[in-house]
Amino acid sequence: MTLGTWRDIAIVLLALQLFIMLLIPLVIAFFSMRGINWVHGKVPPLWEKAHHYSHLMRDKTGEISDRVVAPVLRTRSRVESWATVVDRVRGVDRSSPTNEENRL
Repeated sequence: MTLGTWRDIAIVLLALQLFIMLLIPLVIAFFSMRGINWVHGKVPPLWEKAHHYSHLMRDKTGEISDRVVAPVLRTRSRVESWATVVDRVRGVDRSSPTNEENRL
C-alpha cells in the first residue's frame, strides 16, 4: 500500500469521524426540542392554575393587610389630631422643621 492509499483511507476515516461527531449534537438537539414541545403542551393548564392561585393569594393578602393596618391608621390619626390640638394650644408651629423638637 502506498502513501496515497493511506492518505485516502485517513481522509475517509476523518470524514466518518466528523460525521459521527456532528451527528451526536444534532440528535441531542432533536430530542431536546421534542421534549420542550411536549412540556410546552403540558404547561399552559398548570400556568392557568398558578395564575388563579397567585391572584387569590394577592387578594387575600390585601384584605388581611387592610384589616391589620386599619386600627393602626385610626390610632395614628387620632394621635396626630390630639398632637395638633396640643401644639396649637402651646403655640408651636408644626410646619417649621426647627420646632420639631418642641413637639416632644
